[in-house]
Amino acid sequence: MKNILLSLTVLTVLAASSCKTSKDVAPMLTGKTTATIKVPTGFTWQNSRNLSFTVNLTDTRFASSVFLISIFDRNPAQGGHLLTEGSATTKTAFSSKVFTSNQVTEVYIVKTAPDNSQATQTIKVGTAAVITSIGL
Repeated sequence: MKNILLSLTVLTVLAASSCKTSKDVAPMLTGKTTATIKVPTGFTWQNSRNLSFTVNLTDTRFASSVFLISIFDRNPAQGGHLLTEGSATTKTAFSSKVFTSNQVTEVYIVKTAPDNSQATQTIKVGTAAVITSIGL
């Protein structure tokens, strides 16, 4: 028991003595402050935005059946993340609002028909509402 306590004491002393700060690690101050930063005109600190989607259906193969509409941030076949999904018919459009990163510049809209067939459409997005139609 004494050997274990002695070993723990020696390890604790070694660990505590090895924790020293170095002047080399301290960051060098260059005299710059946030007041000297020049922000470009029109720059905002926003890194996300709300996008509104309205997807109309033009596929009349299934009369008034319900279709599944899914919106992804990247190609879903390559691991895109689902942003929103819901249902639509030829008479009722799919509408949704999504809060997403400004880095998302295009979305993939996937329409799944009642027979499980799919159609994909790629849309460029900005800050304006997205209104589109998808068919076969």
